[in-house]
Formats: sequence, structure tokens, C-alpha cells
Amino acid sequence: MGQQSRQNHYVFAHRVLPNLAHHDALQVFEILSSEKAQTFLWNVWRDLTQKIKDSVPAEATPADFHIYRVRLRNYPAAVIVTPPPEGITETHMVAVVWLMDLGAGGLPDDPAVRYFTLEKGARSEDGGERTVLGEWTKDGSHLNFGDGPPAEPKAFARRLEELVQQ
Repeated sequence: MGQQSRQNHYVFAHRVLPNLAHHDALQVFEILSSEKAQTFLWNVWRDLTQKIKDSVPAEATPADFHIYRVRLRNYPAAVIVTPPPEGITETHMVAVVWLMDLGAGGLPDDPAVRYFTLEKGARSEDGGERTVLGEWTKDGSHLNFGDGPPAEPKAFARRLEELVQQ
């Protein structure tokens, strides 16, 4: 069995970021589209870590957050590589997909968002690394899509593009 998930790592990727993405979609889009994205993510992480005093802190620096801005179909998206996971359900990366057409002229006031996680899963039967693909909805529900792609931004984005097309 894998190591227990660190609370701040889990809460950051499964509660705080999806809540921000769903409820402040346009502001999060503007921040993650800017040069301030890495610092913003680290500040959110740092503030959360100071509030949660768990026994195994997940240390991070701004350099531990990598943002890849991509298009999934016609939708802008940010794939965010998070600090390396240790425990099961900690994320390798997350993605915010804004369901808006940037070519339509202007930005909507409240665009719909899809928020995905690529988590460290329990080892496969052959002992290999395993990822799990999930989605967090605006109402806080969690959808589990089962085995995920390799923990690489391009592979994650390709899999998300398939989901967004459905």
C-alpha cells in the first residue's frame, strides 16, 4: 500500500484550486495566463500550508509549479504540474479548461470550467506506477475516470482533449 496523502497537497489540488477555478473562473484565467501564475500558485500553496499543520508537510517552492498553456479543441486550458506526489491521491498535475471560445470576441463574465486531476494511484498488479484521472465539478462532486495517462503534460492534455470532445 502507498504512503498516506499529505493533507495540504490533497486540499490544494482537490479543494482549493477547483473552488477557485469554478467560482472565480475569469480571474483565474487571467492570472494563469500571466507571468504571475507560478507565484500565484505558490502563494496559495504557502498560505494553505501555514493553515494546515499536518504531520508530513509537502514542501514546495515557486519552481515546483509548472504551467503549460494549451488548447483543447477550441478551449483554452492550463495544465499545472504540482509538487511531486508521494501519497496515493496526491496529484502529479491538474488542469483547468475554460469552456469559452477566445475567437468570439471578448471574454464571458462567468465562463464554465472543467477541472481535472491526474493523481498518483495505488501500484498496478505488476507493481508499476499507476495514475488515476478525475474531475471535480462546480458543486464539489468528484468523477473518477479510472486509469489515467502517464504523468506527462502532453499525455494528460491529449487525454483531456478526448474527454472535452465527449
